Amino acid sequence: MLGASRVDVVVTAILTAVVGLYASYHLNVASGPAMALVAMAIFAVAYAVAVARR
Repeated sequence: MLGASRVDVVVTAILTAVVGLYASYHLNVASGPAMALVAMAIFAVAYAVAVARR
């Protein structure tokens, strides 16, 4: 069985891919950079939440 942190990573990766592909299709941009920007946005939100909890 996967640990909770591994499940979080898998869900984040799937979410990044799906949202990035959706955005690249509708914005007519390359899919790789769109997925990278989505991943960066998720990281920024996670970082902001971590800082706010301190």
